[in-house]
Amino acid sequence: MRNWWKVQHVVARGRIRGTSTIGKSQGAERVAGNLEAAAEARRQAVQCYLDYRRAGGENQGPGAELYAMVRQAIEQGDTAQAGQLLAQLSGVADAPAWRKALVPKLQAILNGDRDSALAQDAALDYDDAAELQLLLESLG
Repeated sequence: MRNWWKVQHVVARGRIRGTSTIGKSQGAERVAGNLEAAAEARRQAVQCYLDYRRAGGENQGPGAELYAMVRQAIEQGDTAQAGQLLAQLSGVADAPAWRKALVPKLQAILNGDRDSALAQDAALDYDDAAELQLLLESLG
């Protein structure tokens, strides 16, 4: 991949900006019909983002509060309120695509599902796939 060295450099410096290059490459490869290259670009984007987060980077995505809410609800053993909010969010017809893909996964986790396959859904943005993986790992 042409920009892989740039992404590695960006991640090594503790910033995440470069992963969007890989994420965009995934989309371009998919549009071009090269599904194998698209899958590899996605795998690299997820891994790059995981490296960033494991090195102390923060989740600055639009779903950050949802992940925190689910984690806290599970840790405190009180999932009812979080479940209600997720149910409301799942009913929003014009929700952004990232939220439509993410909310059912968070609902499943909130309801006790710890299957790592939840984070493998290709409909998830690469950063959401990584965040779900980290959430599942943290919950054991």
